[in-house]
Amino acid sequence: MGVTPPGKPVTNSPQTGQQHSFDQAQAARLVARQQQASRYGNAAYGSQVQAVSDPAVKLPGYKVGFQDTGRLCTGTIVDGTAIANCYKVFVEKSRAPIIASALSTTSQVCFGASALNTYAPGTPVVVMVHDKIGQAYIIGSVPSVLDIGKRAYHDYISQASRKRVDDCHKKYIKEKLNGQMIDWSCWRPWDATLASEWGAVSTTGIGVSVDDFMLRASVNEFCGLYGFYHDQLLRVAGWNMQVWTAGSERDAYMDQAECNDTTGYSPYPWEAAGNIEIGMPMIKEFKPKDYQCPLGVPYYSHWENDNEFQQPYHRTQKFFGYLGQGSRTVIHAPPKGVLRWTYKPGSAGSATPPYESSIRGKDGFSPDCGGGSKERDHEEKPVYGLQEDNTGLDGRRFITSSKGIVLSKRILLPIPQRLRRPESGEGDDTERDYKAASMFGSGPDHKITGDIKTTDSKWPNMQRATAVLDLHGYLFNYAGLHPFYWHAKDYKTWEEQELRQEGYADVNQKIPEFSQLKGSMYLKEPTPKEWKIDHRYNQQKFYEQESYISLLEDGGVVIGDGYGGEIRMVAGCVIISAPGDVWLKGGRDVQAWGGNDVILRANKSIDISATEKNVRIKAERNVLVLAGNDSTDREGGILLESRGKTIEYDFETCGDEIKFAGVVARAPHSNVVGLAKQIYMRTGGGEVEPGDIVLDAAQGSNDVITKSNNLYNYLKESGSVYHFFGGQKVGGTNKANLFQQSVTCLCGPIGTDGDIFCDGNVLCDGSVLVAKGHILTEAAAKGAIFVGPCDGDCQGQVRAAVERFKNLIDVEIPNVGNQIDTQKLQEMWYTEKRAGNEKVMTIMEFSFRRDEDYNIPDFMLYEDRWQQMARLGGKSPEKWTERPVTAKSCGKTFPFPGDKWLNSEPAYVEQDFKIVQIEDGYIDQSRGTAPGLSSEYAEPEFKPNQPKIINGNYPIIPRT
Repeated sequence: MGVTPPGKPVTNSPQTGQQHSFDQAQAARLVARQQQASRYGNAAYGSQVQAVSDPAVKLPGYKVGFQDTGRLCTGTIVDGTAIANCYKVFVEKSRAPIIASALSTTSQVCFGASALNTYAPGTPVVVMVHDKIGQAYIIGSVPSVLDIGKRAYHDYISQASRKRVDDCHKKYIKEKLNGQMIDWSCWRPWDATLASEWGAVSTTGIGVSVDDFMLRASVNEFCGLYGFYHDQLLRVAGWNMQVWTAGSERDAYMDQAECNDTTGYSPYPWEAAGNIEIGMPMIKEFKPKDYQCPLGVPYYSHWENDNEFQQPYHRTQKFFGYLGQGSRTVIHAPPKGVLRWTYKPGSAGSATPPYESSIRGKDGFSPDCGGGSKERDHEEKPVYGLQEDNTGLDGRRFITSSKGIVLSKRILLPIPQRLRRPESGEGDDTERDYKAASMFGSGPDHKITGDIKTTDSKWPNMQRATAVLDLHGYLFNYAGLHPFYWHAKDYKTWEEQELRQEGYADVNQKIPEFSQLKGSMYLKEPTPKEWKIDHRYNQQKFYEQESYISLLEDGGVVIGDGYGGEIRMVAGCVIISAPGDVWLKGGRDVQAWGGNDVILRANKSIDISATEKNVRIKAERNVLVLAGNDSTDREGGILLESRGKTIEYDFETCGDEIKFAGVVARAPHSNVVGLAKQIYMRTGGGEVEPGDIVLDAAQGSNDVITKSNNLYNYLKESGSVYHFFGGQKVGGTNKANLFQQSVTCLCGPIGTDGDIFCDGNVLCDGSVLVAKGHILTEAAAKGAIFVGPCDGDCQGQVRAAVERFKNLIDVEIPNVGNQIDTQKLQEMWYTEKRAGNEKVMTIMEFSFRRDEDYNIPDFMLYEDRWQQMARLGGKSPEKWTERPVTAKSCGKTFPFPGDKWLNSEPAYVEQDFKIVQIEDGYIDQSRGTAPGLSSEYAEPEFKPNQPKIINGNYPIIPRT
């Protein structure tokens, strides 16, 4: 007889590697085998010896013969070990505990499921004891009698059940002496029934139950899996929840009064495991001597992450709850140079060595504990932020992308169609023709880019904006569905041409019939396609029109509609275009300010009108107007028309208060010149009222000069030509000439270098003097050689005639001149508020509106984005200084917004930033390390602005 058990103390297996004697379970099994082989193995009952040999095989028959029967006894478990499923049971009438094993209702072989239930010390049990077997078998536990029901810890299978109130479940208990019922409930659920239910429930409420209508595996009502036969409802609940997949993780927690729900996604399994670079070690293997020994690393398992703080790298993250507020979705790319993604190592404090009894195995070997460690490297570097989509709890939605954003409406959308399940052997296979993740396998690389190469070397930004539909085609017809495209056997990726063949639509954008605009205000709506959606929507209209808002990678913005209209903001310019009309409409004002020029160009006409008030055009230099250009043979002219009816010229004030009518050409220090093939001036005719034509050369102080081949004056038969002398002042005419068909009066001597022909008499109150020659008369030819006397009646008649003409010349005709001067000049033109009045001539001049005409009580002009960028970046563009137009009636006048807001009141607002800092560009200020949040974020407010005078401070970029 010996004491050394058969077999080797150390063995090996392919699964576990080297096995060591310090395994407590192995030691327990060794003790059990020792007891089975000796204590009750022969007649030496209870001895620690065994037979050296049993050639006749007597011992098995001795132990299992029918001459002895087993007994059922009650007892109480006093101790045990769950590792070996071995208990010490104090059996009734026994003096010492015996070793017992709990029976099971499942198979105990090396495959299949085995029951896991254990018994706690103190549990009353029924055991089977046999005299020839060295241990007992626990048949089951005995429920204790519950004497005081209020001390019970009853739970519920479902709190919505009626078990605790339905009388059928309590009828015996309500009878006399409780209907002989004993409370053996032993913490069973209140709502258990006699309907063959199965399950288990713990003291804390964790339970599993199955009945005909419900399945549950739960911790409590808010943490568990529930399945209901009615409605085929499955409920998954978790006060805190984790959902793990190969490429995603969801963590939903109530974390210190903050509810957070975070989900991360990665397209690559190595990144989901925490490796940024492919080929980095991911898993580390530990030996049983490392993790099965309390003095080793029992907190590890056979396979562990290579890094102690390994963290999955999720390129897409969705945050809800407190971290996400309304919601937050971010997309990012890993930082350069980082090999793996890890949590920040923490300090766990000094570890207390675990208690180890250092039990030696029966083979004499001491425990040989191993150890080991994992990588702990950690590198903190920021990721490349690519996109954010945020919603605040106030409802504000703020979205940004470092690459670009495209919002598009288009009709041909190829949706990939799944052809095979992922597990299908006929689908894409890395061993044949597919390159998984464009990294592993034998197929082609999955080509993708975010940049479309530009070919315009001078203005690539303009080319990118103009060819934006190529970008849309690449994004929607390839980039978005390219993973499906390369899964050619798993998915069918339709071509737009195939959708056309199916009759869905012909094109994304039909070319409108722009010629319609020649005879119509608007383009007509195109004919739509009709698709059936479902039984409610039925047929719905879909148009082959593409519209979009594209935020380009260079910062440009392009907005387009399906009719050809577009707003293109790129390269520092804003271009608004449309095949039809472009309308700029303001309920109040429409303003256009040009730092260099304001250019309006039309192929046909330009109309400028003011319904209620005035049109002003001011140029610091010249105003040039051309009609009938010599490049065309068409007609063309300039018409200046006034339909006003007042004859007053009220320029006592400025702006909108001036009152006048007609056409005034004023050049006080230069000339008014009319150059034409012919010049025609007329009053009266058609609807033009008749009136006088007055030429006034400084009220007689200057000259009216004509120069021509001929000078033709046409008068009526009764008309007269008057020359008034001495008429510089009103009423000062003292002499006059008169030319009429019947009479001519000349107020002074008449001189001629030729002859005087007279078909009548010559009457004079003086002499007829002849220096050379003679006086020839018809009477002298008849013998009257002497001049006849003029006396008597002759003299009286001559003098009367001479006096008559003298009176005409000196009195009557000058009186006519004075009357004309008074009525035609003084009253019509020289009096107050008339065009010839010297004061009116002095103050009748161009002026802008007055401040009260603009009627702006609170004007404020905020700097433009480019102006702000230039100022904060130290670019210092030129400044616009508006020159005044001085009017004698009201001094200096200015264009909109007027003198007050241009020169007196600070009305140009320069806004600095408080969060954004200027460091060769814009960058947000640091938040500060928590809890030391920077005041700019703790109490955010805009920086007080800095109003300045507009004039001389308004930035512009004029051409050189």
